[in-house]
Amino acid sequence: MNGKMAPKPSAMFVYTSCHGLFVTHRVVAALGHSPHVPVTSDLCAVTVNYSSLARFSQSCSCSPGDERECISIHVGQAGVQIGNACWELYCLEHGIQPDGQMPSGKVTGGGDDSFNTFFSETGAGKHVPRAVFVDLEPTVVDEVRTGTYRQLFHPEQLVTGKEDAANNYARGHYTIGKEIVDLVLDRIRKLADQCTGLQGFLIFHSFGGGTGSGFTSLLMERLSVDYGKKSKLEFSVYPAPQRECISIHVGQAGVQIGNACWELYCLEHGIQPDGQMPSDKTIGGGDDSFNTFFSETGAGKHVPRAVFVDLEPTVIDEVRTGTYRQLFHPEQLVTGKEDAANNYARGHYTIGKEIIDLVLDRIRKLADLCTGLQGFLIFHSFGGGTGSGFTSLLMERLSVDYGKKSKLEFSVYPAPQA
Repeated sequence: MNGKMAPKPSAMFVYTSCHGLFVTHRVVAALGHSPHVPVTSDLCAVTVNYSSLARFSQSCSCSPGDERECISIHVGQAGVQIGNACWELYCLEHGIQPDGQMPSGKVTGGGDDSFNTFFSETGAGKHVPRAVFVDLEPTVVDEVRTGTYRQLFHPEQLVTGKEDAANNYARGHYTIGKEIVDLVLDRIRKLADQCTGLQGFLIFHSFGGGTGSGFTSLLMERLSVDYGKKSKLEFSVYPAPQRECISIHVGQAGVQIGNACWELYCLEHGIQPDGQMPSDKTIGGGDDSFNTFFSETGAGKHVPRAVFVDLEPTVIDEVRTGTYRQLFHPEQLVTGKEDAANNYARGHYTIGKEIIDLVLDRIRKLADLCTGLQGFLIFHSFGGGTGSGFTSLLMERLSVDYGKKSKLEFSVYPAPQA
């Protein structure tokens, strides 16, 4: 990146008023352009702490006028590089300039003050991210210090040590990490003191490396002591060899997200809406990473490794009749005849049970086409009967049939605008 802004992520970080926070799984493509990132780190996962979600639910009972700030903590090479790209996106989203200022003729966020959840405003009108960037060695954080958005951050928000953890968990947790953790907590405390109603923390890191794993573990322990009742949601990069992943889109939220995301994946890799590749184009610019998410037929058509499931057909019919309808095989689009009526029990115990075996059969067919199945990416919401109840049933059955495979959930959390 050489002092410049990290490339845009190939997928979207989407903040919406009704769906809370959602992160798609291709974000780490932004890391692939860096010489520091091993090519095996190709999968970004949202790791949701369910006890934290319970506290999130309780805290959402605040009155609409209350502030609910979130502090983002970007740890290690992966977390910092994701943050570098994401804060650029947040600024573009809300019309904030690289120096933190807002054009005088523009109303922030189109009249929406939801940006206050992630930005604080100084007396001079500068908008500063509620974020801390941490790494045990300075190389990657220096890219933020010298990048396009260097003026967006206060220098105290960029915390570095002098010696990295050398991909060693113990060094990140017990030795090198311990030397810097108090400083990091002090910087976090300063941000927390500026909040009138701190909602919680969003921690971005990887499961690999010494800082992302070891130091994050230490930091989470200390945060649990100092901010025991605050939510702590982790967004984690999962390092893995490039192998096949099957995406499962469940319910209205999961299907609509999938509908948008597969369009994005096709645009990213130059695949046409009918699954074909222009004859004069090299797939993915010579990159065969698309094989993780697409299978190729004998006729040269690229088919998503995906299943769309809903207990009633309305939303999936939008896929069946949409621009990318030829991209999918009809067996990948599974619907029932009656929805769960926003009832967990109907999705899990009654209506859902009627369709679960068919869904598993379709998943099994996709799995049989994989030479090295890495795992499953499940897109759903915590609300509704299908997204909650049926997904719970599906996860139980997947755990039985594919016990040793990764199962990463990308969940839409229904919440008031925060």
